[in-house]
Amino acid sequence: MMYLERPPQFIETRVFSAMPAKLRRPGVRSDWADVNRGGKPADCFIEGRRSTRREISI
Repeated sequence: MMYLERPPQFIETRVFSAMPAKLRRPGVRSDWADVNRGGKPADCFIEGRRSTRREISI
């Protein structure tokens, strides 16, 4: 059990930002996708993330 007192609260979310279509590469395989997605194509990915004071830097 991950929590001790009450279950996690569900919060409503929305998409804040998305990768622009011109930067996506649909159907193109990559070494990253071969290792992390079992060879399925990934039209885009962002490797890594850093968060400081509730701000996300990519």
